[in-house]
Amino acid sequence: MFDFLFKKQEETKPSIDINEIYAKLKRVYDTEEISNDMTATQIMQMGQEAYSNGNYKKAEYYYNTALTRFGMDTVVYVQVRYELGHIYVKTKEYEKAKLNFNEVLDVYASTPAGMLPPSYKTLAQKGLASIPESTK
Repeated sequence: MFDFLFKKQEETKPSIDINEIYAKLKRVYDTEEISNDMTATQIMQMGQEAYSNGNYKKAEYYYNTALTRFGMDTVVYVQVRYELGHIYVKTKEYEKAKLNFNEVLDVYASTPAGMLPPSYKTLAQKGLASIPESTK
């Protein structure tokens, strides 16, 4: 009656390849060392390279690092906020995208004309316009 309790259970292989999962996680979260002597431009370049390679989480990490280290520089601040907004549009995180694009526009609104490169204002406006209406 309880013979099933004494039968040796067959070994089953997991249907998930642990090495494959590890490799994918490593690609997402493995980042190059960001030394303390790197400039904002160098860190943002790393973010752009990660973005170009489709690694949006890694790009986000680099841009947030640039923001943390150099965000007191208004030009760096608007560049990074725009780039983060662009990442969030790509990953369909539209609320985050809107927050970043609106932050860029708010900085431009409170900064005297000519103090910031005009391109990021235009890009932020285009970024906001690219967000699907259903999410606005």
